[in-house]
Amino acid sequence: MRHEESYFSAPDGLRLYYQRWLPDAGMSRAVIVMIHGDFAQSGWYMNLPIHETLRGYAIYAPDRRG
Repeated sequence: MRHEESYFSAPDGLRLYYQRWLPDAGMSRAVIVMIHGDFAQSGWYMNLPIHETLRGYAIYAPDRRG
């Protein structure tokens, strides 16, 4: 599993953080977007990336405005 972190710009210019986890081998089967709940952040839910990247899925997790 490869882990990467970066930022993207919202339409109003606010920089928002995101993480992604990619499978080690080749192309992803599909992409899963993981959205966290209130009072959380994208790194709290590691079970999904750990299990699904092994099955060939890419996981993207943007942090919400907070």
